[in-house]
Amino acid sequence: MRNKQTWKIFIGSIVFFSLISYFLPLFEGGESLLSLALNVTSILFGLLIGFFITQMWNKFTSVRRESAVFRSALLGMISNMRRLEGNEDVKQEFEDKLEKFLIAFTMISWKSVEEEDKYFSLVTDTISDVKILNDRDRAVYTQLLDAESTAGTARSKLAAIGKESLMKLEWAVLIILSTIITVSVIMLRDGSIFFQTLSSLLPPLLLLTMMMLDDLDNLRWGSSIVSFEPAQTALEKLNKKPFYEKRFIENGWVEEKDSYRTEEDLEGELKEVYEELKLKDCLREDGILGPKL
Repeated sequence: MRNKQTWKIFIGSIVFFSLISYFLPLFEGGESLLSLALNVTSILFGLLIGFFITQMWNKFTSVRRESAVFRSALLGMISNMRRLEGNEDVKQEFEDKLEKFLIAFTMISWKSVEEEDKYFSLVTDTISDVKILNDRDRAVYTQLLDAESTAGTARSKLAAIGKESLMKLEWAVLIILSTIITVSVIMLRDGSIFFQTLSSLLPPLLLLTMMMLDDLDNLRWGSSIVSFEPAQTALEKLNKKPFYEKRFIENGWVEEKDSYRTEEDLEGELKEVYEELKLKDCLREDGILGPKL
């Protein structure tokens, strides 16, 4: 929830509902019906939002866990490839292909992870070109294959977990319930300072809760850890500058570092990867609250 847009919406909603509470005439009659509606919808909303947040938090923790496994496997692949004797051409090709994959990984949405397969396959294909020169290399090569297998398994799990999301119907139910609660609280206020404050703060807090759920649903929560860190750590291991799309830095979704690259700095085949993916419907989308990672 570090995105500036999120807090602008939250603060703006406080101002908006404060004005409504101050200028809207007090409601007379039908208090018992509104109180019943408020009680029922509050209970339903609390149960549903709690269930959905738990569900999406479990999704986030699963992605975070598999991202850590994937990052470790990538670093293992790089280290073991460098430990092999000779094979200089293969090593260089491996690092070039891996850099392309990491650029793609940074750009592609969790819901379209299969678009990375092409680039990851190019990386694994270079491993099969390695020539074993001695027994030590044979042991290192076995470790390299283990790291490759672990990375592939982690990617498959990330692809499955990343596609999980709340349905439109579930969002519609939450929006309807929160609207009923908001209207009921505003209509039931009696002009006292307590109710004026409640009607000014409760709707924005409901909105903030919904935005938190949306962040978890679209993996914006902890995005620098789960969506970018594996690739950036591997790029640094390759002695390459981290890569971020410019829009993510400008909107505050990743922390700006002293040395990094954006799409404007890419050249040659890396630029071709960026342009190719840009034409496909697989990138992390910009939403009202931020990117759908």
